[in-house]
Amino acid sequence: LTEELAGLGIEHCPLGLTPAAKNLVLTNGAGSSDRRIIKANVPPPAPLNGQWAAAAVGLGQDVKVIMINSAKSQAVVEAAVATAREIGAALYGVATPAISVESRTELLLPNCRLTQFNLAEFKELTDALGVVCPVVEEERAITGVANAIEKVSEILPCHDLVVTLGE
Repeated sequence: LTEELAGLGIEHCPLGLTPAAKNLVLTNGAGSSDRRIIKANVPPPAPLNGQWAAAAVGLGQDVKVIMINSAKSQAVVEAAVATAREIGAALYGVATPAISVESRTELLLPNCRLTQFNLAEFKELTDALGVVCPVVEEERAITGVANAIEKVSEILPCHDLVVTLGE
């Protein structure tokens, strides 16, 4: 990822506010869809305790984008939203069940220019809002998911929503 971003002239600066998992992926060779993933044990994230403020100082004013990639705590989301507002950076997010539906609706959706969900994460949100959404990740579900995205955007203040289906 870092090499791809560098090729586009984008400097990737992970702040390491949450522990990263190093998973083992076993496949049957290049191009094979058969794979087994052994997930690493990751300790729960520690409270930020002011660490974000110290890290944000090093960002400088030329940061254009902050990406919340599968945040594991509400504190990380709150820090990213506050920093994006403070420095005028665009905010993009990936919703995960690790943060509450309330945090997703109050922090991610209204503040992110784009929020990405997988279908299960989006279904959890639609259930909380009383919006009908398919649960199957099949081509026939596309219209139902699109309708659910439209309904969610009518209920909640949000920008672009992306819901991924399948692998």
